[in-house]
Amino acid sequence: MYSRFHEENVNGLCLICNAPAATLSTVLGSGQDYICRRCGAYSVSTEFKWEIPTEGNPLFEELHKVSWAFRTASEGFQDLRELPMHQRSEILPMLNSPEPAVEEKLGILLQWIGKTSKGPGKSTTFYLEDDFTLICARDMDEAFFLIEALEKYGFLTSEQTFEASAVPCCLTAAGWAELSRRKEAGSNSNATFIAMSFAEARRFIKEPITSAVRAAGYEPVYMDLVEHANRIDDEIIAQLRRAKFLIADFTEQNNGVYFESGFMLGLGRPVLWICDQKDLANIHFDARQYNFIDYSNAVDLRKRLQSRIEAVVGRGTKNIQ
Repeated sequence: MYSRFHEENVNGLCLICNAPAATLSTVLGSGQDYICRRCGAYSVSTEFKWEIPTEGNPLFEELHKVSWAFRTASEGFQDLRELPMHQRSEILPMLNSPEPAVEEKLGILLQWIGKTSKGPGKSTTFYLEDDFTLICARDMDEAFFLIEALEKYGFLTSEQTFEASAVPCCLTAAGWAELSRRKEAGSNSNATFIAMSFAEARRFIKEPITSAVRAAGYEPVYMDLVEHANRIDDEIIAQLRRAKFLIADFTEQNNGVYFESGFMLGLGRPVLWICDQKDLANIHFDARQYNFIDYSNAVDLRKRLQSRIEAVVGRGTKNIQ
């Protein structure tokens, strides 16, 4: 159950799932903030709201993907005042994104149980009525099916309670082993995903980043150089899953960089935070807690980034070209 939702603050309905929610207009009146038990906390522009499909529209059946995206993102924010505002152009990519495979949903559920249970032998409670959005399930029935599947695989045990929606879950030893296996899916990779603004004025940092990454024994992956026949958002997710770690340059406050960093953190993999000194003060409040490389020039970035990679991630195995 979403911990930041408080019943006493309800004054409206969630834009996505229509459940009771706390709503507040943004400071400049250009959008609205929501806190929903199912969809988490999110901020959307007025134009975004215009694009929400209504019943009868084929895309109405895809709204659970938006709930999943918002709930997952809000789980990673400490200060909800700094949630990025979602614009009109983002709604269709969310709705049209491919449905995660059952295997992927099982992995997401397994990871959530491991993260919230506070260690082996400890239980956590999955609230079917509200937490099905955490795993991109369409409803609580699908979420229960996935819990039962993990139980049949021997990865968890669950209990029945007087509250029908509440399902206490505890990972077995096999479940913890499977979780480790999934987390390490990218551990043997030398790929390093680079999240950054691709504006022409920022291209000069590619050279120092590339040099630092290769000197540390890894290979950088820039999405503007990846050849593929997939939708760009699908390919980004695929490349993130293949990468051992991510380097995120927050200069110019690109929304994609925030998303890709949050996604990588959700996979339990390292994120190295960098930003030009001139733009450091503009970083969202809840991201400032991380140890940024606040570089002043390309030479400074090259030297400090290689040291940070080797200190945090260790040396890679790719031969330096």
